[in-house]
Amino acid sequence: MENRALRSDLPSSQEPKLSQDVPSINERALNHRAQQLARAVGGASHSRSDLAGASSGKVVLQRVHGAPLPTPEQDEISKMAKEEVHQATSKQVFMQYSNINPVFSKGLPHPADVVEAASLADVPLPPAHYNLWQSLPEELLLSGKLSSLQLEGILYACQRHLTILPDGSRGGFFIGDGAGVGKGRQISGIILDNYARGRCKHIWFSVSHDLKMDAERDLGDLGCYIKVIDGCQQLDKETKVFGLSSEFKEGIVFSTYATLVSSVQRGGHNKSRLQQLVDWSGGSDFNGCLVFDECHKAKHFVPDNENRSTKIAQAVITIQRLLPKARVVYCSATGVSDVKNLAYMERLGLWGEGTAYKTFQNFLDTITQRGLGAAEMLAMEMKSAGVYVSRGLSFRQAEFSSLKVVLSKEQIQTYDTAAHVWSELKKSLGVALSKVAAPSSRTWATFWGAHQRFFKQLCMSMKVPAIVAEAKKALESGMCVVIGLQTTGESSLDNELVQKDGDIHGFVSLTKEILLRFINEHFPTVSRAEPVQLQDLWCVAAKDMLSEFVTKMDLPNSPLDDLIDQLGGVSSVAEMTGRKGRIVRGEDSKLKYELRDAEGEALESLNNAERSSFMSGKKLVAIISDAASTESQYLSGGLIARRGYLCYTLVGGSVWSTSVSVGSS
Repeated sequence: MENRALRSDLPSSQEPKLSQDVPSINERALNHRAQQLARAVGGASHSRSDLAGASSGKVVLQRVHGAPLPTPEQDEISKMAKEEVHQATSKQVFMQYSNINPVFSKGLPHPADVVEAASLADVPLPPAHYNLWQSLPEELLLSGKLSSLQLEGILYACQRHLTILPDGSRGGFFIGDGAGVGKGRQISGIILDNYARGRCKHIWFSVSHDLKMDAERDLGDLGCYIKVIDGCQQLDKETKVFGLSSEFKEGIVFSTYATLVSSVQRGGHNKSRLQQLVDWSGGSDFNGCLVFDECHKAKHFVPDNENRSTKIAQAVITIQRLLPKARVVYCSATGVSDVKNLAYMERLGLWGEGTAYKTFQNFLDTITQRGLGAAEMLAMEMKSAGVYVSRGLSFRQAEFSSLKVVLSKEQIQTYDTAAHVWSELKKSLGVALSKVAAPSSRTWATFWGAHQRFFKQLCMSMKVPAIVAEAKKALESGMCVVIGLQTTGESSLDNELVQKDGDIHGFVSLTKEILLRFINEHFPTVSRAEPVQLQDLWCVAAKDMLSEFVTKMDLPNSPLDDLIDQLGGVSSVAEMTGRKGRIVRGEDSKLKYELRDAEGEALESLNNAERSSFMSGKKLVAIISDAASTESQYLSGGLIARRGYLCYTLVGGSVWSTSVSVGSS
């Protein structure tokens, strides 16, 4: 096949010409098609300018005999599509958030740089007609306790609550702001507006009792001293012979999702906490705020098969249906990591009676089939309808880098030895299972689960020396240090305590415990092939040999306890985790196990006390696990903000959940 090249540096008379007999192309259709093509080739690395050599004026076009030339229309569409790709790659993903509505001129600007997704920035919110200033005092606006950005979220939430959906329920509002924008402050502002208008009962759900103190702080900062009731447990305590004390018949019930799905024995009957909250609120006539903070906890809801849904998802849906007039506020920075996670947000009015989609499944199928572009269009539609806002802090002044950890010879040897032991264990386990004729599927599933946990902990442990060295450098330079963990290894530590009857006088190797526990509990030794079950001698010998070898292995200590010890101990490190006990170094330098709540304090109170120590500068290092990281404000002010800080996220292997990774960072 013959190839022939035509170059653009030839005289113009010799350049190939397009036919002049080409019909005109509808500009709108062409633009639409070009945009479709641009999205289709969104990751392309070649643009028109790459092929055209615009700077040099030279182009090489290859024509292959036997292959049809593209039509002029196709050529023009391709050109526009590639230009769209070139423009899209240079366009900002996020844009500076600006509040241009004159209604919010009374509020002061937000103290931090705030950005918004570029697609949302192109869509304005609907006109604001709700008179928020009737309920909020002038001093609150002038003092900056609510920024103009936060006032915007409050106003549009209250404005949305005036909408009654076709099915008779009240419309809800979704605050999708990221950390630092002030979701808690906006929720408090919404409650303050409603309280000033005579609605004195509200229900606020969140993931942890720790956040009750944050809620009280935000309400108090706004001058709203409405009573915050500590969940159903406090309602139980205040219920006397003649019923609930009048002091607790109004206020805000602050409850966790775990409490929502629980029940209590009363009068010989099992009564759900959900029904208790519905009864307290007044039932279907309740028109106060129903706030779902960190609402992504309810994302696992399956409308067509609710038995497959989590208990939290079912409870969230149920309480919304039992309280149709409630003013619902959904609040989460990771609420829509997938469109299917919107299922519990029935009050957004995106599907159901009076909409284009009869059921959520119809809605989901339509959006899913059209890909990511449709999801972005959905977000834009929600914002333009006034049911959704999503702003986040800019990373303009933040610095990010990956810390490469170079393993020492000893660490490499430890890793190689561990890999060899697991390989031998796998071979021995296969032989043992065949000898004793034991079911293998569950055993192998347990094997690979333990294998993954082992190497995850091993990788984390091997990063500790590098993290300690970097942290000490930061402390010497006058900065504070925050270390995020995705796991504390508490279950392995508890198992080690049981095995040794609590008699622990040194650090515990979580990796060694994981491996030994699997061998001791799951390596089979009893034959099931014979009528009388007997121990197989080969299996017993293999198990003993493996256990003895693992016991002698030099494996690293628990990462969390090791970090605390090397960074100054519990007097210098603020630990905010969900674990109950830890290994600490006493005044005599001896290691021992102690409970974190030795004085009977709840873990929530301990974490709050540790947070206060860190924020005040008493402790300059904070270690935060996923269980204690949700939405708490660790870096919002005080000495920490003035000193500056470095954040490290310590993970082992791959991160399977984006929301977990964000929470730990």
